[in-house]
Amino acid sequence: MIMLTLGMGAVILYQIFLLRRGSACKRDRVVAFAVTGFVFVFAALAHYMPEWVNPNRAIDFVFGPVQSWITRK
Repeated sequence: MIMLTLGMGAVILYQIFLLRRGSACKRDRVVAFAVTGFVFVFAALAHYMPEWVNPNRAIDFVFGPVQSWITRK
């Protein structure tokens, strides 16, 4: 988790550098930091609850009927 926090800190510092250099408007800054915040929360959630972010159940839910339909023929 320490590496995740340090890595996201580096990403935020680099974003600040790029946004200042390009003189981005307020909307661009809000979008950039909102996406970065979402990614940080998702990564922390994946770190602490890996079964929650596992896509196996969703894939099985979508493709399970297709698989059973294919294997019947």
